[in-house]
Amino acid sequence: MIDKGQLKKHCLELVGQRLHDLKDQIAALQKSKSEDTKSSMGDKYETSREMVNQEMNKLDQQWEQWQSYQAALERCNTDRDMDQADTSALVGTSIGNFWIITPLGQIQLEGEMIFVISPLAPLAKAFSGKKAKEELMFNGRSIVIKQIN
Repeated sequence: MIDKGQLKKHCLELVGQRLHDLKDQIAALQKSKSEDTKSSMGDKYETSREMVNQEMNKLDQQWEQWQSYQAALERCNTDRDMDQADTSALVGTSIGNFWIITPLGQIQLEGEMIFVISPLAPLAKAFSGKKAKEELMFNGRSIVIKQIN
């Protein structure tokens, strides 16, 4: 199974890149907003400005969301040995590997696919408290927990 320290580093790089991209998008919108001058067509100007404001609000929400993902990753102690599935556990199962930390989705590291999921995700809740070699049913499907790190 993948080393959690390497996985954490990789996920922090992905989140950092997304935050960088969001920062660039926000800067471009701010520049666009400041360059937009009022014309004799006032309604068009106001509509355009409102659209920029709405897009800025969306980007600000995304920024806060991705910062929370970064904070969750930074708080994670990857050296802690875990014997049951819980937040920060890397769970190897019969259907794949899952890291219960924050909702980043499917990533690939060292040729392995890992699903990085939120502790609030239904599957993470189904895993909660389970130990290696235990079996559970999820959406009518049997899942065997092979190992937990």
